Amino acid sequence: MKTGFSLVAYFIKLALLMSGLMLAFQASAAPSFSCAHPSAIEKVICQSQTLSAKDRLMAHFFDLAKKNATAGPSGLITAQRQWLKNLTKMCLTDPQEKRIEGYYDQRLFELAVMVLYTHHGEAIKQIRKINPELVNIYEAIYQFTSLPAGSTRHNKVTELIRPAFEVTDNHIFEDKIPDAESAAENTNNFGMFLWLISENNPESLIIPCEAFLRHPQNIVWLEPLAGGAIDSRTPISDCEQTQPTLPLFKQFIHLAEDATPVSTGTIRFTIYAITRAEISATLSHSMKFLKSIQYGKNSLSDDAQQFIKQHTEGYQNSLIELAHYYQHAFNMPADTANSEARRSITILLNNITDDE
Repeated sequence: MKTGFSLVAYFIKLALLMSGLMLAFQASAAPSFSCAHPSAIEKVICQSQTLSAKDRLMAHFFDLAKKNATAGPSGLITAQRQWLKNLTKMCLTDPQEKRIEGYYDQRLFELAVMVLYTHHGEAIKQIRKINPELVNIYEAIYQFTSLPAGSTRHNKVTELIRPAFEVTDNHIFEDKIPDAESAAENTNNFGMFLWLISENNPESLIIPCEAFLRHPQNIVWLEPLAGGAIDSRTPISDCEQTQPTLPLFKQFIHLAEDATPVSTGTIRFTIYAITRAEISATLSHSMKFLKSIQYGKNSLSDDAQQFIKQHTEGYQNSLIELAHYYQHAFNMPADTANSEARRSITILLNNITDDE
């Protein structure tokens, strides 16, 4: 039997235990920032347990992705700042919780894809929560790029993609990949399957850059395959976020894009997809595996030469920056790095400045 004193002590212990549990709950539900003196946007997030939890989770995945990014400053921080800027604008113009929640989910999904290889379990769990219909697709990408070619890889990937393959319209490639088994057979066939999934998805499928760094030939997964408006859904990569920032190279390429008249036909979607693929190929040093280019051809077109005459300094600076990146990121001798940088920029410029 408890005495009066022991009952008091018991209830004190119970109160301390409950307060500790409450503090733990509040900490787990709190956002990644202090709600003591919130800004307008922070106030919206602080008032919602759902948004607070998502903010905390996003901060966790951002930290994982930041550690995963290639040595040296990557484009991840710039992209995250832009995301926060857009979030602030959204909260001020249309502070609906469901809309903000969807915006968080979109970024969480992107960050989960970035850490698919380094934190596979966490990434797959998050992808399943946000986009369950794509979880087997990303597991298939992971297995295809992690296992050596052979029956084990083929069987695993086949079973992972079979459910999606059977419900996806495949009239474009039915003669090349009539079933899941053929889609899992090799890099090109798997790329056709990924293109179909991307084309049937509300947003373009994001392929982690690590897939190209591990196996450069996988870069063909980013190539447009149809021609026309349908190529607007061609898979994209996160290379520009995960790889080191190359500001001089980026500025020069943007100058070339701005200087070239935009096509008014639907072919512009294909051209845009090719350019995005070539930029990812440049950053992952996989340009020679793109099927749509002649890698051996290392001469500038007349249009590209004319553009360089107008921007000689920018051209030279971008060459130096890209060569330095190749030399240090891919352990290339200086001469090889210079040659590869020149070739990559030549291919990009020839494509971008072609206004026909």
